Amino acid sequence: MFLGYISLLFSKLIFFFSSVRHKKKLPPKPYLNIKNELLKNGFSKIFDLLSKNLKPPLGKIKNYWGISSEIFFGCYLWDTAFISQVWKYWDAKIAYEILKPFIDNQLMDGRISDFINPFKIGNKTQPPLLAWAISDLDVPIEYLNEVYPILRRFNEWLYDNRRLKNGLFSWIDPCESGINNSPRLSDMSGKSKKDLSNLATIDLNSYIVLQNKALIKIAKKLDDSKFIRYNYKSDILEYEEKNKKLIDLIQKYLWDAEYGLYFDYNFNEERRIEINTIASFLPLTAEIPNEQQILALIKHLESSFEYNTKIPLPSVAHNDKKFTKDMGSGPVWLNLAYLVIKGLEKKEILKFSGELAYKLVKAIFKTYTNEGSFYEFYDPDRYDLKKLSRMKGNLYKRLTRGKKPVKNFVGWTGLVNSLLIESIIGFDIIEKTIQPRFPEDFKGKNLELGFPAFKFVLEISYSSDKDIIIKLSDLERKKEDLIKKCSLYQKISLKEFFAN
Repeated sequence: MFLGYISLLFSKLIFFFSSVRHKKKLPPKPYLNIKNELLKNGFSKIFDLLSKNLKPPLGKIKNYWGISSEIFFGCYLWDTAFISQVWKYWDAKIAYEILKPFIDNQLMDGRISDFINPFKIGNKTQPPLLAWAISDLDVPIEYLNEVYPILRRFNEWLYDNRRLKNGLFSWIDPCESGINNSPRLSDMSGKSKKDLSNLATIDLNSYIVLQNKALIKIAKKLDDSKFIRYNYKSDILEYEEKNKKLIDLIQKYLWDAEYGLYFDYNFNEERRIEINTIASFLPLTAEIPNEQQILALIKHLESSFEYNTKIPLPSVAHNDKKFTKDMGSGPVWLNLAYLVIKGLEKKEILKFSGELAYKLVKAIFKTYTNEGSFYEFYDPDRYDLKKLSRMKGNLYKRLTRGKKPVKNFVGWTGLVNSLLIESIIGFDIIEKTIQPRFPEDFKGKNLELGFPAFKFVLEISYSSDKDIIIKLSDLERKKEDLIKKCSLYQKISLKEFFAN
C-alpha cells in the first residue's frame, strides 16, 4: 500500500516535468457550432482534455502516447485503442502514433502487453482491440506493413495461450478483460477472482472474431500494395476459416435461445452462466448473431428495466440480481456502449442506435455540467456520481485510485465525441459518407462541424426528415463547395469532394 502511494506521487512528478517538455504543436481542434450549448461546450471540452492527456516520448516509449487520466501512470492497451478513435478526428498521425508503444514493445513470446509506461512493460494483456483500432484509422501503407507482423504474432499467441481445448477462448485473469470487477469474473472488490480456467467468455471470443476481421482488412490492403512480406491471400483464407470455426462454437455454446442472450459457458459444469451483462451484446459488434438472434438481443436493449435506462447500456442489466453501482458491475462504460452501438449500426438499426447514442451524449455532457469533469464510468439512473463507488472493499484501489470513478478521464469517455460525429450526425471520415440519424430536437436547426486539421467544414441544415441539406466547404477555398440533399437514414457519398 505504501508502495502504491510512492508510485502515485512519482507518476505525478514525472507527468509534471514531462508536460514542461510537451511541445507538440497540434492543429486547431475540431469544433461544433449548434444552437445547443450543452453539445457545443461538451464537444470542445473533450478535445481540451484529450490534448492534455497526450504525453511526449519518454524512456521506453519512443512516440507520443495517450493516457486516460493522470492518475494512471502509463498507457493501457484497450484504453489506447479507443483513444485512437477520438484522435482520428483531430490529428490522423497522432491517432496511429499513440498505438506504437504496444507495437514497439511486444513481448518475446508474441503477447502484447496490457500496460506500458516509460520505465516498465506489463506482463499481462488486455482485450485484443489493437488490430481493430488500426483497421479503422487512415494510416499509411508503410505503417500497416510495419505493424502487420506484430499483430499476426499476437493473434498466434492468443490462439496458443488463451484457447481452451474445445476451441473457444478464456481470460486467465479478470484484469485481462479490462472490467476487473465484472460479476461474471470476480466479486465487487476485484479481489475474489472466479476460476476462469474453463470458462469460455463472451467478450474475449467476440474480440477474437473482431481481430480476425481486422487482420483480413489489413491483409487485403497489403496484398494490393508493393509490400510482399507474406502470402496475404493465404493469411486471409486462414483468418476467414478461423472465424468460421469460432463463430460456429460461439453459436453452439454461448447462445441461450430461452433467454435470447449470449452467456459465458463453464465447461467444468457444462452450463451457461446466466448473468445478464453488456458482454452479451458484443457478438453484435463482431457480426455473429443471425437475424432472429438480433431481434432477441434488441428486445433486451430496448427494455427500460434492463439496458434502455436514463443513461443507457449499463455494464450489467439493471434488473439483474448482480447489478450494483460499483464500477464494472452496473455503471455505464462508454467504450462498451460504443461497441454495442457500432454493432447495431452494422445491421442498419439506425433509428434505435441513434437514440441510444443521443441519450449517451446528452448524459455525459449533463454530468460534466453537474460534476465538472468527465469520468471513467457513469450512473445509469442519474447525471451525477452520488451513488457510484469504485471497487468497494478493495482498500489498495481506494487509496491509489479513489472511491469514485476516476475524473479527467479522456480515455474512452472521449468516444462521446465520436458518437456525436458518427452515430448522430452519421459522418464517416474514413469512408467519406454521411448517413444522418438526427433526434427530433435537431429539427429546424443548422449545425457546423469543422475539421481544421483536414481543412474542411461540414454544414448541415435539417428542415425535415426528407429535407436535409449537406454542404462541404474547403477551409482554404481551393475547392468548390459540395452541396447534396438527403433524407434521414439515407447514406450518401461525399468522396468527390475529397478526390485530389
